[in-house]
Amino acid sequence: MAHAISLIYGEQVLEDVEFCSHHNLSIERYAKGIMTLTGAPLKTLESVARDPASIPGWTHLLEMHPEDYAVLQDFLGRLICHYLATGQRPRTGE
Repeated sequence: MAHAISLIYGEQVLEDVEFCSHHNLSIERYAKGIMTLTGAPLKTLESVARDPASIPGWTHLLEMHPEDYAVLQDFLGRLICHYLATGQRPRTGE
C-alpha cells in the first residue's frame, strides 16, 4: 500500500503519513490547537513552529511531555511545506 500511496501522492506525503502514525499520541494531545492554527497566517505558523511553547495552552502539556516539543516543530514545519507545495497557503497577513 505504501508504494501505491507514493506513486499517487509522492514520497513526501508517504513520509508525512508515516511521521503522523509514529507520533500520533503526541499530535493528538495538541490536535485542537493545531486545528485552530491551520487557518492562521503563515507568519504565525512559522513562529509557532519555531517555538511551540509560545502557545499558552500548550505550556503545561509541554512541561509534562518535553519530547513533544520537537514533534510539534516537525509537524508544523511539514504542515507549512504542505501548504506551500499545494498552493493552499494560509493567509499571509497578520
